[in-house]
This record gives sequence, C-alpha cells and structure tokens, in this order.
Amino acid sequence: MLVLIRNGEVYGPEPQGKKDVLLCAGKIALLGNEGEIDPRGAETLGLEIDVIDARECVVTPGFIEGGDGREVYFHRNAVLEGFDGLQVGSEVRFAEEQGVEGPQASTVSVVGKSD
Repeated sequence: MLVLIRNGEVYGPEPQGKKDVLLCAGKIALLGNEGEIDPRGAETLGLEIDVIDARECVVTPGFIEGGDGREVYFHRNAVLEGFDGLQVGSEVRFAEEQGVEGPQASTVSVVGKSD
C-alpha cells in the first residue's frame, strides 16, 4: 500500500518546507516539492494509494508513542535490532533520556511486529 502525504511542513530533522511525502510499506520512498507527486501514476498502475492532506500540519519521521500517550523522538541508530526491521505500528520498548531538544529514546527494542 502506498500513502501520499501532501502539502505538509516537513522536518527531517531540519525544516524542508512544504513537501509531499510518498510512503511505501511505511517507509519514505520519495520526497517531492508541494504538488510534485501525482497519485494518478500509482492508480494507473493499479496500485492502491491513500492520500492525506497535511495542509497546516507538521510532518516529521522518528517518533514513538509511549504508554502514556506522549511522543518521544528516536533516531534510527537507537533501534537495537536494526532500523530496517522496524515497521509502523510495531510494539517496542525503549529507554527514555533527556536530549538537547527534549525527551528521546536511547535504546529501542522491537517487542512485536504490526499486522
């Protein structure tokens, strides 16, 4: 499944401006300028694509939702088993520490994969 996030203010971690982000299997496949990625190309190929209008929203990768509902930043290097094995919705355990910009996960272990 493809997901196209359109017109969002993208940070990764530096401000990128208004961009479109194409996700494939939960991973960033393409980053384009606002309006540059056309979902009709995927539809023409018979691929399912969800389009999310992120106007007035901030789009940023690298956050984990804790048990208390707070979001904690993490870097791909903090994933002990390797970042490529991590999927959106995977259950994880992490050690939280105070980073320069706020709370961050220092070690992330995958507990269970998402369905």
